[in-house]
Amino acid sequence: MFFGNVRRFNKRNNLNFILIILVYIIFLPTHILPQSNDDCLTCHSDNTLTTEKNGKEISLFVDQKVFEHSAHGKLQCIACHT
Repeated sequence: MFFGNVRRFNKRNNLNFILIILVYIIFLPTHILPQSNDDCLTCHSDNTLTTEKNGKEISLFVDQKVFEHSAHGKLQCIACHT
């Protein structure tokens, strides 16, 4: 009888462990694999990319060659931006 309870307890723990791992795999991939500059430039190399702030249109365009030769060129985008 004691061993039957232990077996059930272990199956429950295994199921919980599998569920926890699945949650991490599904919901946390961006924290596991951070973005590269190439990932950021996929969108930010578009010179029409803009946002609006305080009623003003602001460009979000990043010229890759200018960026690479700037003081920030040796940094990863995610060093400052999340």
